[in-house]
Amino acid sequence: MSWLPIWMMGMQRRTRMQTHEAQLTGFRLQRLEVLNWGTFHGRVWCIEPSGSPALLTGANGSGKSTLVDALLTLLVPSRGRNYNQASGASGKRERSEESYVRGAYGKVQQEGDYRAKEQYLREKDSFSVLLAVFGNGQKQITVAQFFWFQNSLNKFFVLADSPLSIQEHFAPTGSVREFKKYLRGLDGVQVFDHFHQYSKRFRKQVSLRSDKAFDLFNQTVTIKEIGSLNSFVRQHMLETPPTREKIQGLIENFDNLTQAHEALEKARQQLNLLKPIVNLADRYEALETEIEQLEACEKAVPTYFAGHKHKLLVAQKEAAEWDKAREESKLTAVVEHLTQLRDRATKLEISISQDSVGQRLSDIKRELRFQQREREQRQDLARQYAILAQEFELPPEVDEATFHQSRQQAEGFQPKIEQVLTTRQKELEAWQIERNDLRQEQKKLNDELTSLRARPSQIPKQNLDLRTRILDALGIAERDVPFVGELLQVRDKEWHWAGAIERVLHNFGLRLLVPERHYERFATYVRQTNLRGRLVFHRIAEDFEPRPLPNLEPDALFNKLRLKPETLYRGWIENELVQSYNYLCCDDMRTFQRASRAITAEGLIKSGNQRHEKDDRHPINDPSRFILGWNNADKIRHLEAELEKVSRQLNKIAGNIQQAERQVENAYAKRERLQNFLAFGDFAPLDWRSVAAKIDQLTAEEAQLTASSDKLQQLRDQLAQVQGQIADETKHENQLRGDIGRLAYQIQTTTAEMARCEAELTDVDHEQMAQFVPEIKKLHGALTLDQIDAERRNVETHFRQTIRARQNSSQGLSNNLIGQMRSYKAQFPAETVDFDDSLAAIPAFRQAFERIQHDDLPQYESRFKNLLNEKVVYNVTILQGELDKYREEIEES
Repeated sequence: MSWLPIWMMGMQRRTRMQTHEAQLTGFRLQRLEVLNWGTFHGRVWCIEPSGSPALLTGANGSGKSTLVDALLTLLVPSRGRNYNQASGASGKRERSEESYVRGAYGKVQQEGDYRAKEQYLREKDSFSVLLAVFGNGQKQITVAQFFWFQNSLNKFFVLADSPLSIQEHFAPTGSVREFKKYLRGLDGVQVFDHFHQYSKRFRKQVSLRSDKAFDLFNQTVTIKEIGSLNSFVRQHMLETPPTREKIQGLIENFDNLTQAHEALEKARQQLNLLKPIVNLADRYEALETEIEQLEACEKAVPTYFAGHKHKLLVAQKEAAEWDKAREESKLTAVVEHLTQLRDRATKLEISISQDSVGQRLSDIKRELRFQQREREQRQDLARQYAILAQEFELPPEVDEATFHQSRQQAEGFQPKIEQVLTTRQKELEAWQIERNDLRQEQKKLNDELTSLRARPSQIPKQNLDLRTRILDALGIAERDVPFVGELLQVRDKEWHWAGAIERVLHNFGLRLLVPERHYERFATYVRQTNLRGRLVFHRIAEDFEPRPLPNLEPDALFNKLRLKPETLYRGWIENELVQSYNYLCCDDMRTFQRASRAITAEGLIKSGNQRHEKDDRHPINDPSRFILGWNNADKIRHLEAELEKVSRQLNKIAGNIQQAERQVENAYAKRERLQNFLAFGDFAPLDWRSVAAKIDQLTAEEAQLTASSDKLQQLRDQLAQVQGQIADETKHENQLRGDIGRLAYQIQTTTAEMARCEAELTDVDHEQMAQFVPEIKKLHGALTLDQIDAERRNVETHFRQTIRARQNSSQGLSNNLIGQMRSYKAQFPAETVDFDDSLAAIPAFRQAFERIQHDDLPQYESRFKNLLNEKVVYNVTILQGELDKYREEIEES
């Protein structure tokens, strides 16, 4: 079917048509009739081109566009229809189906009304009809539309395979329903309620494959010029090829291919990042295994040496028991010989005593023994006195007058000694108090370091313990209730501000963030429990909407911080920082004085434009007091340095305490010696010279009496000989008893030492112990009782030092490993949302590595190759074939 446009010229009220009688192919317009359409009112208006080209002319406003729009209404759907465009009213929507049906012809502005009112020829109780007949010389087809009002404009569509007319067929006498029934009763007439059904049926009748011809007609009504002929032909004269779905499929395949390539590259990147993590983890775990083995060896050292020492003690005890039995046998013989000698001496003494001279000599002998003992006692006291007197710089050799003078001087020394003693005791107590404080600080540092090495944050241990107690009781994961300080960190380039920022945010950093889903149980537990500490926590709503952040100064405290990337509390923390901690970080005092809230790097804090604070009780850049951040390596290093410093102070104080203890002991000893010196209250116990004179007198008398009796001398010589033998045997007896006592003591101590060794050997797993023996045996030489304890200490020291060195290496590996884990988590937060920031995540990282290496990467490579070879290349080939086919169809047509 082909169409020729009806070109619009000027037109008078009456229309004229010039026709051409030539025979033309295709369905052509034979007749167009309108009733009550626009200003064509009250009767049927008709034009009859009779299938020939026609020129429609008339004056302005005579209805040329109205007739063309009637034809458009019959052929073109309302959504694409361009009314009143033939008149040149471009861009205006002055006319519609309703305005045409009611016969709008102008606007009138009434008095008092600011808007013009539309004027109509017809009320809504009328109806309108459009009708056109098309023919090809062999067959004629009629299309018509009937319009009426029922609340709003309604219409139905008519298609007939014979020519109809308005006058004959569209004069309803009853209801619309009856009229439609009447039309359906006519031969070859179809009635439709929807345009697309009517249009589809009409296109089939006239052999149109698509509605492009109607669209072309709609466009050519207003055509003045054609800018691009190709675009016009493509848009209005050619069918849209059925390639959109194939192109879309190709795009989807390319998207899938791109996604597969991205997944492949991502897997390779993850594998490259995970490989050093897994290698570090292997080294770390191997080192930890070695440390465990070394620690097991260290624990086995006491048992190992206890076993060897027990064997040596058993041998020593057996030897001592044999020696003791031998010495006891000798002692029995000596005691019997002594008994005989003493009997002989007693008989000789009786014989001597029965003589008168002998009686006197016996009395002199007794007196001499008494006086000699007295002299020895007084000489001993005199020596003690001389020693004490020399210590206090007093005369050691004294007579009675000098004695009393020295005593008087000594009594004056007592207050001074008491004063020195009191001073030394206070010094000792002060050192001991300082030592106790340092030991507590050492324990606190050790506990803090132990805690820090097991976690990445810098929050103090007592705060973590408090949170752990609460969350363990409630069964809540720690990652759900973080400290603010675990989510905030000073930027690396702003590190010189870290100390000041830490002081401003210290209390804020120790606050807990409790999500809404845990709040009720958390608050109830806190209310009912004595926490034995201070706790501040915030309730965070699940649907919290953060306020927009204001424009902040470049040097604002907020801009010197970074938040943990994957935190769910970013909005709340940012709002709280801006609202409560919007400090300006100032490098000069002029800026500081102008700001209402400001801090300096030295720790001077200004708030409220009036209050100023500076706390120098601790160094401002002491990382051991920092709490912000999720990397505590610096804090561990500083705490280790602080621990070393405390250890050195403890060692120094230990020396001071030892010195003070010696000074106190010396003071006590000096006081005691002074008291001993003053205990000599009388000179008589020291006067040994008078006793010596009496001894000399008795000795002279004894010599005179002895010279007068030979028989007595013989008895005395025999007695002296026997007494000499008794003395020798007694000495021998004492020596044997001493040896026996020493051996008995040795047996006793050896037995006790064996018991201690046996206690250490209780419940020993000999099979397990056997694996440590070769390692320990390499570290010592031959073992004897004299040096076995020293060897044990050396071996224990070796293991402790080795373990400490391995632990330091392990700590370095641990810090490096955790750092790489955190970096990986930061790059891939979605894949690692369940991974911890600690060594406990090693199995998860290892599992991820194995999965990517053996499952994901081969799968992604296979999928990428399949998509590239099977989908994309195939679909490109299919699309190319479709386009070639469509080009051939265009060329043929």
